[in-house]
Amino acid sequence: FGTSERQWVESQVENARQQAILVTLKSQISCDEARIRRDIHSLGRKHSELVSELSSMYTKEKKLLSETIPALCSELAQLQDTYILQGDYDLKVMRQEYYIKRQKTFIDHLVNQLARHRFLKIACQLEQKTINGAYSLLKVIESELHDYLSSARTRVGHYLSVNRAASDVHEQGAVDDRDTFLHSVRDLLCVHSNSQGILPTYVSAPGIIQQIMSLKSDLSSLHFKLDNDLPEDRSRYINELCTLIQSMEQLLFASSTATEPILTPKPLVSALDEMEKVNSQLSLSVEEVTDAHRQNAEIVKHHPHEVGRERQVFVDFFCNPDRLRSQVRELSSRVKSLQE
Repeated sequence: FGTSERQWVESQVENARQQAILVTLKSQISCDEARIRRDIHSLGRKHSELVSELSSMYTKEKKLLSETIPALCSELAQLQDTYILQGDYDLKVMRQEYYIKRQKTFIDHLVNQLARHRFLKIACQLEQKTINGAYSLLKVIESELHDYLSSARTRVGHYLSVNRAASDVHEQGAVDDRDTFLHSVRDLLCVHSNSQGILPTYVSAPGIIQQIMSLKSDLSSLHFKLDNDLPEDRSRYINELCTLIQSMEQLLFASSTATEPILTPKPLVSALDEMEKVNSQLSLSVEEVTDAHRQNAEIVKHHPHEVGRERQVFVDFFCNPDRLRSQVRELSSRVKSLQE
């Protein structure tokens, strides 16, 4: 086990990796054990089923050998012993051929049945050999897995003992210059130390531990201030703001007792007055224009022929200027005649 903190971290990483491997192996072993138990149970069940089938077949075979086949053989012997046949020659020949045919059919049936029984017996023996081989293989696998599990447990125990021994031993002295991790930690701690005006210490494990402990104490003091001092400061600031607002109110309302204070600037007040004057003048001019428009509307309303004449003049001005000229001459002559 090395003297550097980096090696200790690497050993911790290796220990974590071994722990993960052990957990994976445990899960695999549990799955394999469950599968092995399931396979063993299924094989045992198949074996029991085959044994029951074989026993039933053995009983059937014994029954056939003891009861059915001897009875059939005795009947066949009786038929073979009957040399005297009744009837004509053709009937005797046909009956004899029929008996021979039935005998051959029955013999073929017995031969096929015997072949089936032998084939089934051979298949059962082969299946039993296969099941026994698989069972022995599963037993060997189970023993190997148990050995591997025991070795893994011993290895984990060894790692735990090494870790416990490493945690009990406190490292002393300076840190290796190649250990970049602890140097980075030292730099981070020195940033806080320099901000407080404390010079950075030498790169060593006790110095780093001391800086970490000082940071913990600072953190606890800040938490204490956050829990105790900040509420008091907040209430004090609120009281100061309230007193400031009250003093401002006194300054604003000191000159006027009944009326409200004027807070608007003077240039803005003068501009608002001018705008009111302009608005009043504008309203007067709008009223005058409205009255004139109303009067013109009344005139047009009472003299509709004037509106038609205006429209005719407008049309003649754009469409028939000669006619408009003649009308102008006629009107001018009328005016002259009236003047004379």
